[in-house]
Amino acid sequence: MTCPRCGDRPSLFCYGKRHALYPAAYVAILPLPLAMLHQVMAPVDYQCHNCGHAFTRRSRLARFSVWLFWLLILIVLVSIILFFLAPAI
Repeated sequence: MTCPRCGDRPSLFCYGKRHALYPAAYVAILPLPLAMLHQVMAPVDYQCHNCGHAFTRRSRLARFSVWLFWLLILIVLVSIILFFLAPAI
């Protein structure tokens, strides 16, 4: 991976995931698969030692998880709309 600003490759410092792990209360409120999906799609923060530019990257799995998350949201919204329109049809 290269720095998007200066193009330097070997001097990147990885800060890790942007979001910390969930406390147990959030996992109790959210279903476990959704909490895991949210953790997987979190970007990883990097900083270049050469120019100091901070940036984030997502892995292929993280990008797929973002797509899957929005697909689930869309399915839920369409289901709710159809549920409320069903008595009118």
